[in-house]
Amino acid sequence: MATESEQNEAGQSNNEQPNHSSGNAAEVAAFAAGGGVAGAAASTLVGNMGLAVAGTAVSVGLLPIVAIGAIAGLAVYGVKQAFFSDDDAPVVQPTDTNQSSDGTP
Repeated sequence: MATESEQNEAGQSNNEQPNHSSGNAAEVAAFAAGGGVAGAAASTLVGNMGLAVAGTAVSVGLLPIVAIGAIAGLAVYGVKQAFFSDDDAPVVQPTDTNQSSDGTP
C-alpha cells in the first residue's frame, strides 16, 4: 500500500491539493472599490433613503449603501472567477478505475 510520502503521477503527494491561487489581490480590490463607488453614486442619485418597518422609519445614510455596493462588487468578482477563470484544472480529479491500488494497470 502506498504511503502518504510517495508521489503520484502528477508529482504531488496523495493528500496534497494542487496549488491554485484564488485570484489577484489588486483585481479583488478593484472590484470592491468599483462596487463601493457604484453604491456611493446610487446613494447620491437617490438621496436620503429610509427603511420603514411596522410604523417606524429609519434613515439609511451613505455608508451602508457604499458597503452594500462593495459587497455586490465582490459578488461580481466571484461570478467572473467562476465563469471566466483561466484555471484549466478540474474541480474534482478524475479517477482511473482500471488501475489497481499499487498503480499498475
